[in-house]
Amino acid sequence: MALAALIVAIAAATVALLSFAWSIGWSIYQHRQLTRGKLHVTANYGYLTGPGVKGFSVSATNEGAVPVTLNSVTIEVPGIEEQLFIVAWILQNPAPLAHLLTPGATWLGFADLDDIMRAIASRAPGRPPWKVRVGVKDAAGRTYHAPRVSIG
Repeated sequence: MALAALIVAIAAATVALLSFAWSIGWSIYQHRQLTRGKLHVTANYGYLTGPGVKGFSVSATNEGAVPVTLNSVTIEVPGIEEQLFIVAWILQNPAPLAHLLTPGATWLGFADLDDIMRAIASRAPGRPPWKVRVGVKDAAGRTYHAPRVSIG
C-alpha cells in the first residue's frame, strides 16, 4: 500500500512539474512573440514607370504586433566580407529611412540596379550573376532577410 501511494505521489509531482515548465515556456514564447518585430522582406527587379529606370526594389512588411524602426538596407554578396549598404534611393515610400513601421504597414525602397551592379562588380570575385541576400536592419540591430536573389 505504501508503494502505491509513493508511485501516485511521484506521478502527481511529475505532472505538476511538467505543467509548471510548460506554463513558464509558453509565457516566454508569448512574450517574445509580442515584444519582437516580425518583418517579411522581399527583393525584386523592377522598372520605375515614366522614366523607365531599371531598378531594384526592396519591401518590408511588419507582420508582428509591435512597431519596428527600419534603419538601413544591406546586400550580402558571396565572396565579400563586408556588407553593401543601399544609400542612393530613387524612391522610398511612405518615408525615407529611418522609418517607424507600424504593425501591418509596408515600406518600399527602389534603387538604381546599374549602381548596385557596379558596386558589387568592383568588389565581388567572379562574374555575374551573383546570388545576393538583402537584409533590412532595425534600430535594435536585428537583420531581417529576403530570400536570395540573382543580380546580373
